[in-house]
Order: sequence, then structure tokens, then C-alpha cells
Amino acid sequence: MSIYSSQDQNRIICDVFALHNHMRLSKVLDPAFRDIDSYSNFIPPEAFSDIESTQEVECMSTEEMTKVCDDITTSLMAARLQHHVS
Repeated sequence: MSIYSSQDQNRIICDVFALHNHMRLSKVLDPAFRDIDSYSNFIPPEAFSDIESTQEVECMSTEEMTKVCDDITTSLMAARLQHHVS
């Protein structure tokens, strides 16, 4: 069980997405963004440090990942608004 309530987890996720979007829109010079932007299928090696499988991982395009992030943000904001209305 998480030490944070569902409401706090929801706020943290929304804040992280907002920060990410702000950094992208502000064109903050972040070395990690530079690496990711130069190779759209970039996955940092540490992402798979606990996986021993040789199974090939399907990669999403930048557009697909952007849509996923946007959909998550929209869903979280709708849930947050609904919670405040209730």
C-alpha cells in the first residue's frame, strides 16, 4: 500500500506531467531531452536493468507516446474536476 493517498498520487502525476510539458514548451536545454530528441526510439539502458529476458521490446513512436501522455493528462484532469464537483 502506498504512503500517499490516491488524491495525492493523482496530484503528483498531474504535476509531473505539467512540469514535463513546461520544460518541453520552454525548450529547456536538458541533455536527456537532447538524447531523446535525436533518437526517437531512445530507451535508457537502466530502464531494463532488472529484465533478463532477450525478448524484443516494441517501441512507440514519439507521436504515439505524446498521445499516450496527453490522454493520461486529460483523464487525470477530468477525474480531478469530477472529484471537485462531487
